[in-house]
Amino acid sequence: MDKKNKSLLRINADLDNFVQTASHNLLAPLGNIEISIDVMNSVKVIDQELNKFLNIINASVKKFRSFITEISKIVKIESEMIIMEMVDVGDIIKNIEWSLDDKIKSTLAVINTNLQVKSILFSKKNLRSILYNLIPNSIKFRRNESPIINISTIKVKDTII
Repeated sequence: MDKKNKSLLRINADLDNFVQTASHNLLAPLGNIEISIDVMNSVKVIDQELNKFLNIINASVKKFRSFITEISKIVKIESEMIIMEMVDVGDIIKNIEWSLDDKIKSTLAVINTNLQVKSILFSKKNLRSILYNLIPNSIKFRRNESPIINISTIKVKDTII
């Protein structure tokens, strides 16, 4: 596979992860906004101009909730079409490191891998999504020091951890 195709595949995977992560991460703050608006709606407002703005805010939040729900449905439909295959965990981690290269360098993050089990039977797309969510969160929610991220796989009896 040539460099252009590899790059396009990475971009496509990054877009899929963005859609999944964005729809998931937008729901919590939206819930807080909805609770706040419910409180505002319960207060009797005499000023008609303020009522007009509350109606606009209510409609906008409903549209936003609907939009996120639609995105979530698309992600769910795609998730239900899971293809189980032997997935090289190291390749996925390298791909994510490539995607996050700027963040890793700017924070001096270190990603250590100890993959006793190199390949697992799993959905490649879902495993990438999981790791792509965990690694940037590890970088983002760090202390005031360079993050050290340890990723390992081991086999315990019939279970891969």
